[in-house]
Amino acid sequence: MVREALHRRVLEAEKDRMVEAHEARAEDCVASMKTARKDEASGSYFDVMLRLEDRSTIKDAIEIYCAGPWVEWAEREKPRRRSVAIYQRFFEIAQRLLQPGGNESVELVWGIGIARWCRPEESIDLPIIERGVEIEFADETSATITIRPRSAAALVDLRPFETLAAERLTLAEDAARRCLRGIEAADSEGVSPFRQETFEDVLKTCGTQLDPEGRYLPDHCSLPSIEPVPAAEGEALTVSDRWVLFARRRSSNSVLRDIESFKRAIGSNEDEPVILKGATRTLVMGPSDGMDGIYQPLGDKIGMLDPTDRGGDEPVDPDHGDLFFPKPFNDDQVQIIHRLEKSDGLVVQGPPGTGGPVANRVGIC
Repeated sequence: MVREALHRRVLEAEKDRMVEAHEARAEDCVASMKTARKDEASGSYFDVMLRLEDRSTIKDAIEIYCAGPWVEWAEREKPRRRSVAIYQRFFEIAQRLLQPGGNESVELVWGIGIARWCRPEESIDLPIIERGVEIEFADETSATITIRPRSAAALVDLRPFETLAAERLTLAEDAARRCLRGIEAADSEGVSPFRQETFEDVLKTCGTQLDPEGRYLPDHCSLPSIEPVPAAEGEALTVSDRWVLFARRRSSNSVLRDIESFKRAIGSNEDEPVILKGATRTLVMGPSDGMDGIYQPLGDKIGMLDPTDRGGDEPVDPDHGDLFFPKPFNDDQVQIIHRLEKSDGLVVQGPPGTGGPVANRVGIC
C-alpha cells in the first residue's frame, strides 16, 4: 500500500528550506507541540506533512514499479502466503490437540465431497463423507506436517440433510453404506481424498438418492484446483469432489460411530442379525444382569482353590492349555484367566506392589 503523505518533525530552518524548494506546503507546516529531547539540537521545531502528489518523479516511479515488478512478485508470493496461513492454522490445531484433554475434546476430520443445497427452509454446505485423521509435526527443526487417516473406517453422515431429503434419507444412507463397504472390502487403504475411485460412487449415490434433481459437479464441469466450489444452482443439490480438513468439538457421536464399527466388524451379511459377543457385547450393552457361580469372589488367601470349582483336590484348571506368563505366577492367576474364558468381564483388585500379577494377565490377553 502506497502512503499518500508522510509526517516529519524538523527544525525551523529545514522547514523554510523545504517550503522554498516546493517540497512542502506552507499550510502543511505547524509548530510542534513536543519539547526537544536532550539528544536533539536546540531550536524551534515544526511538524511538516510531505505530500506524494507534490513529488511527481517519485509518484511516477512508484506507479511503474507497482504495475511491473511488484505485480510479478505478488503473483509468485500468493501461493506462499496461502501456505503460511494454512500452516499456521494446522499449527494452532496441533497445539490445541497437544493440550491436556485435547484429543478428548477436539477431533480433526477429513471431509470429502462438499455438498451444497439451498432451499427456503434450510441451506446446507457440508461434506458427505467423513474420516478422522491425526496430525503430527516432525520435530522442532523441520516444518514438515504429516496428516494421516486414523484406523477407523470412513462414514457417511447424512443427518443434516434430514429436513430437505425427508423420506429419501434412509434409502440414501443405506445405499451409501453399501458402497462404502464395497470400497473398503476391495481396497485396504479405504477412502482417500486423493483417489477419486474410492469415493466417487458414494458421492454420486448420495446426490441422486437425496435429491432426484441433484447433480455431481465433475460430470458437468471441470474446475481448476485453486478455484472454489461454485454456489448451488437453483434449489437442486450439488455435490463436488472437493475435500476439506476441519476441526470440531468431539461429541457423543463418536461413541455411536464406535458402535457402528463394532457391528461392521462382527457381521457384514445383511440377511443375518448382528450378534454381539464377549467384550464387544459388554462395551455396547453393559454387563450381564444377575450373578452366577462364575462371579463369586476368589478366596481371600493366596493359593486358595476357587470356590466355584468342584472336586476338592482337582487341579484348578486342567483344561487351560498352554499359558505363557512373563512373570512368576500362582493358581489364583491361572483361575483369573479361566474365569475370563467364561465371562464377559472381570474386576481384579490388589494392594500396592501387585503390578507383577497385572503384567502376567496383560501378557496372557
